Amino acid sequence: MKKSLLKNNFREISKNKRRFISMLVMAFLGVGFFAGLVATSPDMLDSLDKYADKSNFYDINIISTLGITDDDIQAVKNIDGVENAYGIQTKDSMVKIDDKESVCKVIEYNENVNTPVVMAGRQIENNNECLLDNAIVRTGTGAEKYIGKKIVLENNDKDSDDNDIFTEKEFEIVGIVDSPMYISSERGNTSIGNGTVNFYIYTKDNVINLDYYTGMYVTVAGAKEQVTNSDGYLELVNPVIDKIEGIKQEREDARYNSLVDEANEKINDAQKELNDKKAEVQKKLNDAEKKIKNAENQIASSENSIKNGEAELAKKKQETEKTFKEAEEKLEQAEEALLQKEKELNSQKEQMEFLPQEVQEQIKKRISRNRKS
Repeated sequence: MKKSLLKNNFREISKNKRRFISMLVMAFLGVGFFAGLVATSPDMLDSLDKYADKSNFYDINIISTLGITDDDIQAVKNIDGVENAYGIQTKDSMVKIDDKESVCKVIEYNENVNTPVVMAGRQIENNNECLLDNAIVRTGTGAEKYIGKKIVLENNDKDSDDNDIFTEKEFEIVGIVDSPMYISSERGNTSIGNGTVNFYIYTKDNVINLDYYTGMYVTVAGAKEQVTNSDGYLELVNPVIDKIEGIKQEREDARYNSLVDEANEKINDAQKELNDKKAEVQKKLNDAEKKIKNAENQIASSENSIKNGEAELAKKKQETEKTFKEAEEKLEQAEEALLQKEKELNSQKEQMEFLPQEVQEQIKKRISRNRKS
C-alpha cells in the first residue's frame, strides 16, 4: 500500500515538475523569511533598547488637561519603584522660517530624559538658540541649509494671553536633532494653523514661561537594565503604573481645587477692587453732592441777602425821597418867606423915602446896630 502511494506521488511529481519546484521554492522562501525574522527580532529589540537607553527614554508618560504641578511630580517621585520624574513644558506656535509659515512644537530641552541626538551642528547654549527637527532637513537639501537661519515665533492670536508665554520670539538654528519622542514622520495634531504640527524645535528650559508643566516623564528603577518592552521590563513598569493610577484621583482633586481656589482668589481680589472703586466713586459723589448743597445754600443765602438789601434799599429810598420832599417843601416855604420879607423890606424902603433925611439916617444906624448885635 505504501509503495503504491509513493509510486503515485513520484508519478505526479514527474508529470508536474515546474509546479512542484515552484511550490518547493515558495516553501523555502517562507521558511527563510520566517527564520530571518526570528533571528533579527532580538537584534532589532536590542538596537531599540540601546537607543532608548542612550537617549534616556521615559518609561511612563503622564499628561493632564489641567496641567501638572511640582506637587504632582513630588507625589509620583514618592511612589515605590519610581527612579525619577521630570516635568516638561511644550507649546505649539505659528512660526516663520524662510518666509514660510508653519506650525511648530516648541519643547524645552532636558538632558536627563528624552534627550535628542545632535545629528549636525552643536548643542544650544543661549535662550535665543534652538535645535531643529531632523525631519524638515530630510525634505530639504541638508543641514547646512538650515544651520544659522532664524526661526521667528508669531502671535497665535492677538487677543490671546499665549503671546506672553515665550520669553524669546526669535531663535538661531545651531543644530539638527533626532528626538526619541518622534520615531515616525507624524508630529501630532494641534489647535492652531491647519491642525497639524509640521516640525519641532528644542529650546532652553526657561524660554517657555508657563506656571504648570504640560507633561511628566517617569523613569522606573531597574527598567534600564531590561530590554525595552520585554517581559522583565513590563514586570517592573506595570506595577508602578498601577500605583500611579492609585493616586490619580487624589492629584486630580488637588489640582482642581487649586485652580478653583486660584480663580476664587482672583474673583475676590477683583470684587474687592470693584468695591473699593465703588466706594471711592460714591465718596466723590457724596462730596460733590455736599458741595452742590453748600453752593445751593450759599446761593439761597445770597438771594435772601439780595432781597433784604433790595427791601432795605427801597425803604431807604422812600425815606430819602420823603426827606427830600420835606426839604423841598421847607425850601419853598423859606423862599416864600424870603420873598415876603423882601416885599416888606421894599415897602419899608419906599416908606422911608418920604421921611426926612435925619430920620432916615437914624433908622439906618439903628438897623446897623441891630445887625451887629
